[in-house]
Amino acid sequence: MTIFMLILIYAAFIGHGLPHSTFGSAWPVMQTSFSVDFSAVGIITIVTGTSNIMAKLISERIIKLFKTGPTTTFCTAIIVVALVGISFAPSFSWLIAFSIPLGFARGMMDVGLNSYVALHYKSRHMNWMHCCWSLGVSLCPLILAQYIKYGENWRGGFRAIGLLECVLAVVLFFSLSLWNQPQETSTIQANSNFKTPILSLPGAKYTILVGFIYNGIESSPNVLGSSYFVMAKGLSPGEGAQWMSYYFAAIAFGRLLAGFATLRLQGSHIIRLCLITTLFGATLMSSSLPLWACLLGFSLIGLGCGPIIPCLLHEMPARFGRQYAQQLTGYFLASCVLGATLLPPIFGYAVSLGLPMLLFPTMLLILSVIVLAITEQINRIFMK
Repeated sequence: MTIFMLILIYAAFIGHGLPHSTFGSAWPVMQTSFSVDFSAVGIITIVTGTSNIMAKLISERIIKLFKTGPTTTFCTAIIVVALVGISFAPSFSWLIAFSIPLGFARGMMDVGLNSYVALHYKSRHMNWMHCCWSLGVSLCPLILAQYIKYGENWRGGFRAIGLLECVLAVVLFFSLSLWNQPQETSTIQANSNFKTPILSLPGAKYTILVGFIYNGIESSPNVLGSSYFVMAKGLSPGEGAQWMSYYFAAIAFGRLLAGFATLRLQGSHIIRLCLITTLFGATLMSSSLPLWACLLGFSLIGLGCGPIIPCLLHEMPARFGRQYAQQLTGYFLASCVLGATLLPPIFGYAVSLGLPMLLFPTMLLILSVIVLAITEQINRIFMK
């Protein structure tokens, strides 16, 4: 039964990742459907990000009241309703309206699943379950690409993804009894009587800043990658969506490798290697080499990005102590969502004002250099 429960959670992580890249993959054609400017995708990103953050802030109380299984099942059902609603949205205003419950349900599901796995399973499963999340994210553009490429528009793709989520919701509903575990107690003992303000801890502010900037790097290709290939490289919308799936597949592969690499390498070493890989990928995209080099660079960015957040989260207890790790993890994840919410729309707005889309990989390159410099500073702090 434990193995079946593990498979169920893997499937839930895949379902959690499925809606993540819907707007970024389909936006080149969605934009035309609603007759809005390219930068309007930033509004969707901000709306979903804000509702996601709100869900994270109140999730502890809701999950404590209803437990993880029912909360996950209900959130999956909300995602189904939101995706189907978006597929029938007659105007951009309705698109925004359905994006609110989509972001809220995903935020609640994120906290619930990650907390449950942290309480009941060993750390290697966390890496591999995040890999499953990436598989779900990479599957989404493939589905949308088929509908866009063969003339059935993006609305059919959203309904197909909604159908997959519906199947998952049904499976979760009939498996609710499996979630009844002994009393959930965290392996990290939280201490409400902190002797030191948490942001005063050495390296804490740097860590939160890394979350903000880094997740902007990882999320920008999700929001703008397909549009970059269409606008700057001349690919069709279907081809752009297809390359989005390769990006998220690379993230999944990076996390899969990291799960094994942690057996031999320290987290700080893995983070350094990953950022160097991201830098190399962004350099290839920024170069004047043929299209294949740009596509390879795009995949390398995904490969490098994948393990960074799991490795940073894994370092929290060792760096800041068990009594501070849980609270600082919350701050870190909130900064990640905020970076993903703000940085891609800022660049999208700059493009609408006339900034060449060709500069998109240059932005990723600059941000990667900044994150590498900050993480090296963090390493120096904890080497003292």
